[in-house]
Amino acid sequence: MTVGMLVVALALGIQSRLTVHTGYGLLLPGFILMGMGMGMVMSPMSTAAMNAVDRTKAGVASGVLSMSRMVGGTFGVAIMGALLTAIGKSKIDSGLPHLAAGTRSAIANGLGAGVTPAGHASAHVTAVVREAFVSALGTGLTIGAGVTLIGACVAFLFVKHGASQAPAAKPATTDPEPEIPAEAAEAELTLV
Repeated sequence: MTVGMLVVALALGIQSRLTVHTGYGLLLPGFILMGMGMGMVMSPMSTAAMNAVDRTKAGVASGVLSMSRMVGGTFGVAIMGALLTAIGKSKIDSGLPHLAAGTRSAIANGLGAGVTPAGHASAHVTAVVREAFVSALGTGLTIGAGVTLIGACVAFLFVKHGASQAPAAKPATTDPEPEIPAEAAEAELTLV
């Protein structure tokens, strides 16, 4: 799992180096590494989580794992969108000081959704918006790589490696209960 997270961090680091003129030559290795890294993370993470609980609680553990993935993904996308908008707004404000503040704000708010300026924007405005988006995305990917590296360190330190950590449930016996001789049963009854 730790190796997978390191591969994901490397992929994010590669993708964070993109520019407005970047082609697929830089993106493709990042995408391939991202897929490989996620493959090395997701299955071992599920196995580690399921092995950490008693088998009778496997359904609950599976539900909690699925929920945490969904909530984490939702917050991750929201944080990246807010970060992209904040950094993009700063770049747009510095690159387009001649535009009205409301117009710059509307352009910046559309960055997270990939919205381009409405109407007929000049080549300069379009270039500044593209540069702001790519710069903000690169910063967000760099931060994502850093967070992933921290996650890899946490996984290395705290996730136990090796065989199942939870004790296996005892298999049900099919042997009938041994019969107690009548004398022993009477003796137990008299002692109580």
